[in-house]
Amino acid sequence: MLGAGMPIAGGAGLSIKLRGADQVAVTFFGDGACNQGSFHESLNLAAVWKLPVIFVCENNQYAISAFQGRVGAIEDYYLRRASYGIEGCKVDGK
Repeated sequence: MLGAGMPIAGGAGLSIKLRGADQVAVTFFGDGACNQGSFHESLNLAAVWKLPVIFVCENNQYAISAFQGRVGAIEDYYLRRASYGIEGCKVDGK
């Protein structure tokens, strides 16, 4: 189920674009989903098709029970946005 909303948000973004609506789709997911194929596929299609989608990663540093440092090579997942040529930023809620 991790990251299951990302492809759905991409579909919603495509619908928005095709209808010419003034809307945006938003999807929330955890840091564990950043290592799944659906993350990369969704960001890639959103970038290629220039879809109005906002991807929000809530990073609590754990993918279910696996610590981020043990399953990912980078700490700041928002940096992956550069691979797809999309805008992004880090927001710290401390």
